[in-house]
Amino acid sequence: MPSSPHILIAGGTGLIGTRLTELLLEKGYSVAHLSRSPRTDRKVRTYVWNIEDGYIQEGAVEQAGHIVQLAGANIGEKRWTDSRKKELAKSRIESTRLLYDALKNTPHQVKSFISASGINFYGSNTGNRIMREDDPAGEDFIGRLCKAWEAGALKMEELRIRVVALRSGLALSREGGFLKALLPVVKAGLSAPVGLGKQYLSWIHVDDLCRMYIQAIEDDSMRGVFNAAAPHPVINREFMKQLAKSLKRPFIVPPVPGFALKLILGEVADSILGGVRASTAKIESMGFRFLYPHLEEALFEIFTDRK
Repeated sequence: MPSSPHILIAGGTGLIGTRLTELLLEKGYSVAHLSRSPRTDRKVRTYVWNIEDGYIQEGAVEQAGHIVQLAGANIGEKRWTDSRKKELAKSRIESTRLLYDALKNTPHQVKSFISASGINFYGSNTGNRIMREDDPAGEDFIGRLCKAWEAGALKMEELRIRVVALRSGLALSREGGFLKALLPVVKAGLSAPVGLGKQYLSWIHVDDLCRMYIQAIEDDSMRGVFNAAAPHPVINREFMKQLAKSLKRPFIVPPVPGFALKLILGEVADSILGGVRASTAKIESMGFRFLYPHLEEALFEIFTDRK
């Protein structure tokens, strides 16, 4: 039975937070969430916080043994207008700053701070180059955003708190996120590569990603940033082909033109038309073993009907 008083999760009701909570509870941890509104759950206590007002309910930080920072507005949900960019930055950077201030000014027993980040830290498009954790951040919006997000998390080291930042690839789950958004298109028989179809997608099964968070909590030797993606990224064409195959739907060879996607999505399209090929050597050197290292087996697990 884990000895930590609580795992406090900011953003615990999102795709990753929900699954991580389930796995932590299965391991016997006590889990609490930070939420903008009160919730009733006999298994998970909810503490209220308000980023705009700089408020965190009393007891949230004091009772935590580890904090997992998953809070952040959905990157791909809306067009990246100036106001949306500010919202994306605020939801990540200011929420992390609020946690820092609370930890700095409140007696606590927090041992580690585990923060989400994104594989697009390196930029929306890095071509075929294999990106490692010591490569610089990209100069586009998403690269600068991830860099600032991580900088806020790493500031926790000033408080003598161990910090781990996980640069997540596309998390694959039937319950939501990137994969769920594609399902209606693929089921309608319209699966096709996007743009040239040669851009790399660094993906990860949601369970492997959550297992990385758990290892980051439990392994005191883990510090700093890690790429959190499966060891076998695939190009966009192969991803769409495998997805269509998993759902027993046709795969259309002619690609979706990049200009059409930009007309619909604006700047968000850059992160789809581009791609990142991430190295997983560092996380594997920590002893992490993937349950789903290949796309075909990950999709098989996700779409296998369970009785």
